[in-house]
Amino acid sequence: KKIDLLVLKKISKFFYESLSTNGSIWIICQNQILDNKLLPMPLIISDLFIKQGFVFQNMVIWPHKVGQTLNFTNFYKSIVFLTKNSSRFLFNKDLIREKHIWKNVEWGKRKFRYHKKGKDPGNVWLPTKDDNKGKITEHLILNDDQVKRRILDVSSNKGSNTLLVE
Repeated sequence: KKIDLLVLKKISKFFYESLSTNGSIWIICQNQILDNKLLPMPLIISDLFIKQGFVFQNMVIWPHKVGQTLNFTNFYKSIVFLTKNSSRFLFNKDLIREKHIWKNVEWGKRKFRYHKKGKDPGNVWLPTKDDNKGKITEHLILNDDQVKRRILDVSSNKGSNTLLVE
């Protein structure tokens, strides 16, 4: 399947013109193989959208078994996070914070290190379960709906302008 860069440029222009000045766009994508060469689609998409005027905010890694690439099995998807404005966009990380696994182990003298609403989810979305003693017992792979919910929770509310593209 051939990747048409001209079509991607037109799409990025359409999204840029459609999005409000404080809007954001999240693009779920993964590397592709074309003519036995690996195409780093998250990087290609990021570059095209930045050239269109978007501001690159971050790239989230979503562990997710997606299949074979050229050399290794690909166990993740990327989520490119872009905004139309560098400082005016909705981003409420508190709504997707995770449970602190060390809270009951070292909370006392190191309390200043911990946010009262939970652990920062970071840009690798792989929540964990623990034994309430600071030992991780399981890594939780988020499904499609859970990832989409996270994106909408962190970046949208009533009246906001958020695009989610797969």
